[in-house]
Amino acid sequence: MAKRKVKFKIFKISNLITNTEKNKTIYNYYNHRIVDFILLNILSHEKKDRKKTYNYKTETVYLLNYNPYFNSEYSHGEIVTIRHGKEQRNVDVEDLSLVGLIETNQGIEYKIDFFIHKQKGYIFVEQDENYVLTISKLRSLLRLFTPEARQYVKYLNTLEDEYLIESKPIIDIEIIKPLDIKEQIKLLTSVKSVSLFEKDQTQDRDIEDIDFDNESNSNNFFKLASETISEYDIGEYDTILKLTKFRNKRFAGDLEKFINYVIKSERFGGYSIEGTDAYGVNRVFTPDMLTRDIQFEDEADSNGIVNINKKIDFIRNYLSDNSENMPETAIRTEPDYKNIKEFLTKFSKFKGDYIEVEKKEKEE
Repeated sequence: MAKRKVKFKIFKISNLITNTEKNKTIYNYYNHRIVDFILLNILSHEKKDRKKTYNYKTETVYLLNYNPYFNSEYSHGEIVTIRHGKEQRNVDVEDLSLVGLIETNQGIEYKIDFFIHKQKGYIFVEQDENYVLTISKLRSLLRLFTPEARQYVKYLNTLEDEYLIESKPIIDIEIIKPLDIKEQIKLLTSVKSVSLFEKDQTQDRDIEDIDFDNESNSNNFFKLASETISEYDIGEYDTILKLTKFRNKRFAGDLEKFINYVIKSERFGGYSIEGTDAYGVNRVFTPDMLTRDIQFEDEADSNGIVNINKKIDFIRNYLSDNSENMPETAIRTEPDYKNIKEFLTKFSKFKGDYIEVEKKEKEE
């Protein structure tokens, strides 16, 4: 079996709740019951009604399934992404013969897993190889059928004494910012390369513009490169200095000091650090990383799928090792709805015509 890299982006789901006695709103509160309802309610609709299409009708996303009882800590679901809108040839990779055409209204499905931490609201979303799903699309997907979810929140509020769960917005999904770059590179067990980028305007010149002493060693690499580039009109380019094949690859000692200097120095226009982390995965760190990404490699089956238990084990281990670097979640004692059947019966009576209620709210 071949190995496959699995990458997750980490976001945080939150709700707003107000302590009515203290008139204080809590912004980092999370109520998993609400998320369960939203996802199960989406699945209660026909597949064609729960899809969202984006980007001039070239990308489609829909919720495939959701299991609130995956285990005691996490719920689990699957999202499908599709790229379409462009006619493509479908070929046999062995002999490259044409198998068929993918029409503009057809596409290739890619199924991804997501896991939600029931207490903290962290959602781990697998990177889809269609590169379709983004945080904004995830938000819009979870806001399908909002009127029904809003009625659910209103019913929960009838069971509260001191708190009011806000229904606008019902939920929010936020990017969990990556760790400080210094903290991230500490996770590397070995360093493969360090690249230094030219600083714009301050060092506005290319390598062939650098003035080397005529008496310099004729074997000087930079001088030879400068002279060779000057002989040809290759157009504009950026100069990057890449250091690799370190004798001591461990992130320690003088190499660690050098990298820490590069990170805090203002001499360079940027940098990237490539190496292998504790999970054996090749990683590249840059200062402009916007999301918290985690990844690992493991054996895949004949269909290229990594076992779901391997995925959840990796997520558990990550949270265990990085709990202090995750955003806090406000915890409170939730009302205990022991008789679920009675709860659902009362809610179904309370819900009524949610569409009419939504119309009245808009009129107000």
